[in-house]
Amino acid sequence: MSEVLRNAQVGEVRTWEAPHVGRHQRNIDSKVEAAASAEEAYAKAFKLGQADGLAAGKEATAKVQTQLLEVLQSLQQPLQAADDKVVEKIAALAIAIAKRLVRRELRTDRAEVIGVVREALAVLPVGLPDIRLHLHPEDAKLVRQMLVPAQGDAAWHIVEDPVISRGGCRISSATSQVDATLESRLENVINSMLGDERTEDSTNAG
Repeated sequence: MSEVLRNAQVGEVRTWEAPHVGRHQRNIDSKVEAAASAEEAYAKAFKLGQADGLAAGKEATAKVQTQLLEVLQSLQQPLQAADDKVVEKIAALAIAIAKRLVRRELRTDRAEVIGVVREALAVLPVGLPDIRLHLHPEDAKLVRQMLVPAQGDAAWHIVEDPVISRGGCRISSATSQVDATLESRLENVINSMLGDERTEDSTNAG
């Protein structure tokens, strides 16, 4: 139910006026327009940046593809066309890897050097005097324990040489020398393989 207003309350009543929404709406519209302009500017900048990024990405990809193509082409070239320095580096790397593998094998089969010494001695002329057998000190111990000159063979003298890698030896006399060091044997094997490859490439090219 309605309550009747007293005269004192009636004096306090003021006429209600609608708020001025027009100014508030203009503020909202200006903010919306500013936001739209900023979004449009961002979109344009993003498209430009994206285009630049794609262009840079395509350029980088093209460079990588060119480099890969050059590498593949160089790998397809026959070994005969390779630079001598490159071949030497490959041989040196192969020797270093092989030496590590051989040293690992020698840890399990230390008597391997006995066979190397026997083969090296067999190369010498029969009856050659003053034979000196140069060995690594550890290998020298094994040779003294496990190998003695056969009856009728010339005696040889062991010289301990720490410079010589384990698993190899060098034999010297007044008139002959045999290089059976680990490095020399590996180098001969690798050179033989490279030579075979070059010969095969030359034959195929002809």
